[in-house]
Amino acid sequence: MAAEGARFENAFSTPVCTPTRALVLTGIYPNRNGFSW
Repeated sequence: MAAEGARFENAFSTPVCTPTRALVLTGIYPNRNGFSW
């Protein structure tokens, strides 16, 4: 993500939201990386 212009110093999401955490860690939308509720 940093190569494309997004760099996070700190990133937070609710602990119960696995798709959001996967998005923050990988930069890939949850519907594309296989994570779901």
